[in-house]
Amino acid sequence: MNDKPIKIRNSRIKRDFKRLLAIIADSREPDYSEVEHIAERNGFYFDEKGNVREEN
Repeated sequence: MNDKPIKIRNSRIKRDFKRLLAIIADSREPDYSEVEHIAERNGFYFDEKGNVREEN
């Protein structure tokens, strides 16, 4: 396993990743609508069972 961190060069993806980590770490109820928006902006969606899927 590679222990070196992966550098995220795209500032928008980096900002989204940081925001998702903040949502995960927050002890309060997460803002699912914001998570869905970030997912959609990056080419993902949640199916009816809540699984993450990649848009075609």
